[in-house]
Amino acid sequence: MKKSLTALCVLFATFALVACTTNKVCYDHNNPQDVARTFAESFCKNDAITILKLTYLPNKVVSEDVQDELEISLQEIKKQNDKKGGCNSVITKKPEYFMDDHDNKYANVKIIVTFKNGAEKHISSRLVLTANGWKIKL
Repeated sequence: MKKSLTALCVLFATFALVACTTNKVCYDHNNPQDVARTFAESFCKNDAITILKLTYLPNKVVSEDVQDELEISLQEIKKQNDKKGGCNSVITKKPEYFMDDHDNKYANVKIIVTFKNGAEKHISSRLVLTANGWKIKL
């Protein structure tokens, strides 16, 4: 029994590792701190697909105009980041949770992006809990 449980744990860990390394981005969508960190890292990497996945879009429709605007914004952000030597690290602080009048659950997560030239950018992010996990609310 103990050997089969150990084998099962090793198998699960292997699948989790393969899933994280074969997918472009691996994060825990049930952890607002992890979502906020991945969101910020996606801006550093100009990863529009992940940014859209992590963004709360209530109507669930992403038009080509939205995608085009995001690509233009990412190009500008990349220029600004490149002037600072690019992103060096992304750190997130512990989330603060709260509810609204409609019983929606939210979290505020502070993000610190450190650039290679030593500059820092402090960002306050608000996330909302959806049926598909935590999403960044813009």
